[in-house]
Amino acid sequence: MTKPDDQKQPARFDLTGPSHALQQWVGKATTRSRIIVAAATVVVVALAVTAGARAIRSNSEILKSPVVVGVSTDAPGMAYQDPRANRRSGFDVDFYRWLGDEEEFNPTETDLNADEREDALREGRVDLVFASYTITDEREKLIDFAGPYLETFQGVMVRADDPVEIATPERLGGKSVCARTGSTSIAELRAIPGVIVVEQIGLGECVSLLLDGSVRAVSTDQLLLYGYARQDQSLSVLEVTFGALQKYGIGLPPQDGTENCKIMTERVQDFIISGAWEDAFLNNFGGLPPTEFKPDPNKLRGCIEDEES
Repeated sequence: MTKPDDQKQPARFDLTGPSHALQQWVGKATTRSRIIVAAATVVVVALAVTAGARAIRSNSEILKSPVVVGVSTDAPGMAYQDPRANRRSGFDVDFYRWLGDEEEFNPTETDLNADEREDALREGRVDLVFASYTITDEREKLIDFAGPYLETFQGVMVRADDPVEIATPERLGGKSVCARTGSTSIAELRAIPGVIVVEQIGLGECVSLLLDGSVRAVSTDQLLLYGYARQDQSLSVLEVTFGALQKYGIGLPPQDGTENCKIMTERVQDFIISGAWEDAFLNNFGGLPPTEFKPDPNKLRGCIEDEES
């Protein structure tokens, strides 16, 4: 962990045994000095308020405490907030808490919906986003990413008692399919002719619509669907996958340069190589083959400059 610089001590002057004239000067200057110091303090405080209490971090400060982590709450297996036990769990949660242990900080967690992640990073409300956050070219124009730390294709989930046969994505035509607003899944669904796309702010809302029969299917990243099906046996994930490979990254605030990205990419490599990745995966997705979702730590993406900041 990068240690903070030692506090520099103010210069000390030896005024022992001063001349009588110097003593008189010091006495007369005391009041004036206090006024100047007080005025300077007001200016510093005003500047701090103007800059904002949570300015966007830059460079090596990205992991200096306090670290505010934006996280989703409605994705079992990835990041789920149990309303009864008031407890968070999931792969993303295990990852950023592991990071906190390694870097000696206690993550401050804040809930984020999929459609507010970029704004939260750009406005400085969060320092990191762990929320099954797919890296895309459009998002990368607005924020930074490090990773990927997980990979998955898009899949389809139905009720276990639904006899519908969907062997290919085209068989979704004419059926109502729910997906989360602000997700990459929406665009993939709209590219399939005849699909009736139903949008909901949260993935949990989509699952509720599926369970009560309001929609025939839910479509998002297959790994997220497995998380729901593992939690509720009345749900079934189909074998069909489609779309581009979704690569989950850690969302970072936009900055000049790539130092934050490089720091966090190294942490992703550490997470994978150390064995902590397998522990988190088996803890949250036991029964699935880890190799199908695990990135090569030696072939992570490079860091690039933002087009807009």
